[in-house]
Amino acid sequence: MTDLKLIEAFVLAMRHGSLSAAETHSGIPKATLSRLISRLEESLGVQLFQRSARRAVPTEAGRQFYVHSQRLLDSVNAEFEEAKAVVQNLADGNSGELSIVTVSCLSSSYVTHILSRYMELHPAVVCRLDIVCDPTPTRADNVDCYVSTAPPSDPNLTIFLLGKLKCRLFASPAYVKKFGMPRAPSDLIHHKCLVLQRNLSDVTIRLTSYDQIVECEIPVGGSTNDYWIMKTMAIDGYGVAALPDFFARPEVEAGTLLPVLAEWEAPALPVYCAYPKRRLLGRKVSGLIDLMIESFEQIGVIHFYVADGAAVDHMAAL
Repeated sequence: MTDLKLIEAFVLAMRHGSLSAAETHSGIPKATLSRLISRLEESLGVQLFQRSARRAVPTEAGRQFYVHSQRLLDSVNAEFEEAKAVVQNLADGNSGELSIVTVSCLSSSYVTHILSRYMELHPAVVCRLDIVCDPTPTRADNVDCYVSTAPPSDPNLTIFLLGKLKCRLFASPAYVKKFGMPRAPSDLIHHKCLVLQRNLSDVTIRLTSYDQIVECEIPVGGSTNDYWIMKTMAIDGYGVAALPDFFARPEVEAGTLLPVLAEWEAPALPVYCAYPKRRLLGRKVSGLIDLMIESFEQIGVIHFYVADGAAVDHMAAL
């Protein structure tokens, strides 16, 4: 049976383009990598690299073998993770580390409160929460659970929709006093609007009120890629912002934001949950997901990020 170390050495050299680069990234001496690759070639009976005094170029056999080697190592790693999860669950299904990644607008407003409740139920679990700016990362390596407003594009993840958040328009009292309150969607053309996009060109927004649907062009007064920043800009009077209801509720109750066109809804914001497809879904992760599903309908209650002393009261109500 071929030693996996031989294949790993070959994949390192192919992935990084040279033995020197592979040594830099892996810490394995170049001479050791070269020796392992030579042993692999002897085992296969083919030459994987065409060597010269200055460089080693993959042969056709080497390029073909690299494709299959990557699949083999991915499969071995996935099977190892499943075996590891089985063993850990047999020992203690609710202990160890739990890694969660989420986007900014769902962090302190939703996920942290779920984790707080989860750790009360499972004190032996240590949770690590990381925040990312991009709602659609290409990969989610070494993550047990990913919560986002857009589905990650990594094909190795199982993704499902937790639910959708109602969104409406909001502005600060200072902005309304200065520019007036829009009375109809068509009035937005005369206002500064805040959007989630990278450019400052005018955009079209769809608004819904019962069975009425209108699309209106809005001039962009500012843009960002983060809902927390957008809410702060709205509070500071930069313009009208489309925000999730639950996210703006504390500021509305505190009087720092006002609903705009209250009878009209902006497009709902989806919230997705994802976890590794090939990894056995252990009790730690399944317990967290169950709690997220159960709590999603209460998201307007658990969000209380506002300095009004209401935090304890809201948590006590859960």
